[in-house]
Amino acid sequence: MVIENAGLLDSIQDLGRIGYRGQGMTVSGAMDSHAYQIGNLLLGNHRNTPSLEITLTPPVIRFSKSTIISLAGADFQPMINDKKIPMWSTIPVQRDDVLTFGKQGGIGIGCRSYLSVLGGFQVPKVMGSAATYIRAHIGGIEGRRLRAGDQIPYLDYTGDIQCRRTLNHQYLPNVLENVYPNDPVTLRVIEGPQSESFSEHGLSSFYQEVYQVTKDFDRMGIRLQGRNLEHMNDQSKEIISDAVTYGSIQVTPDGQPVILGADCQTTGGYPKIACVATIDLPRVAQLTFHQKIKFMSITVYEAHRLWKTQEKIYRILGLSRKNISHRQ
Repeated sequence: MVIENAGLLDSIQDLGRIGYRGQGMTVSGAMDSHAYQIGNLLLGNHRNTPSLEITLTPPVIRFSKSTIISLAGADFQPMINDKKIPMWSTIPVQRDDVLTFGKQGGIGIGCRSYLSVLGGFQVPKVMGSAATYIRAHIGGIEGRRLRAGDQIPYLDYTGDIQCRRTLNHQYLPNVLENVYPNDPVTLRVIEGPQSESFSEHGLSSFYQEVYQVTKDFDRMGIRLQGRNLEHMNDQSKEIISDAVTYGSIQVTPDGQPVILGADCQTTGGYPKIACVATIDLPRVAQLTFHQKIKFMSITVYEAHRLWKTQEKIYRILGLSRKNISHRQ
């Protein structure tokens, strides 16, 4: 597969590097793991198969050999040879077919989409993962964002070219409503380990305020703008650095919250007022500039229940599974 024109930030991702945060290595991986996993499941791939994460401005891609692809996540209106193709469905492609997109990301569309191929992209693993972590220059293609001329190897498809799978229609509306909702987006959160660092007024403001995503957002974090959150005192504006994770919500000394992303550091020195529940991390991944968001408190029990329900959905999506042969 050849990148003819690179997008804003195209990178190879999987579910990330698990078990290395103690050594200071971030997890990385797909920001919207929900769309990423569904895209792979549609193809009959393992849920942790390397895919291409496309951010805001999509690339132009030429396929070097036949395969089957899927696109899941934000609908950038994909086209093969200028003919529109559906999202959340498997699509056969032939050698020299060209994938383009008719839209860029934005409010109401989303920020990230995932291109998966049958068998996955064949890239080396670092610490058990193919995920690109640009700041450390590891994973994916030379540990960097993709650029024009890059060639990404994948397996050659030799099965029935008419073979197709589509996300069961009874689940699709639920997926789109829950992950790609209209403004403002509600993020369900669990109270953070340093919530006592904030005054009663500061805590109530956090849940009442409608925040807006600033231009400072990437895979490392999303800076928000809204009413300043009141700390208990000046000493509580910073803490001795402790663990953070994707979804941790730190509050900087100026009182503005920052939602940490998949490429966040492993520790941080700002108090964490809350943490986004895993079920809503895909919503975080799809936030774009100027998007409005609100926070809603839930219990750890409820967060676990929602996560377990999501895991069940992966197993009961009603995808037809067929044996598909492929070769290199």
